Amino acid sequence: MKFSIVIPFYNVEKYAAQCLQSVMQQSFSDFEAILVDDGSTDGTSAIIDRYTAMDARFKPIHKENAGLTSARKCGTEVAQGEYIVPVDGDDWISENYLAVFSDLVDEYHADIYMTGYKKVGDSGDILQESG
Repeated sequence: MKFSIVIPFYNVEKYAAQCLQSVMQQSFSDFEAILVDDGSTDGTSAIIDRYTAMDARFKPIHKENAGLTSARKCGTEVAQGEYIVPVDGDDWISENYLAVFSDLVDEYHADIYMTGYKKVGDSGDILQESG
């Protein structure tokens, strides 16, 4: 397996489904997604379980809250992919996100890749953007 997407979640019920939907719809399919619920007290856990039932590539971990670093570490420790792709539970990714990474990996064989981002407001307006 080429990629392990590690996604920590903590009380992001409002955004979790959009995040997981964007992962599920990747054009590149050789990945697993480690979904680490870091003790959420809202409906996040149920959303994770629902998406896990829909996609065998999704691997849930439910744990007591110990913070973002702990959740990332927990997911990374069980990841089986050649590359770790961090995504936050309130983010979403474009459908060709992993395909672009795969092409870069195949061409350059680098150990670390960085992407730009867009910060989007609740109304859908782009508030901030990086290259």
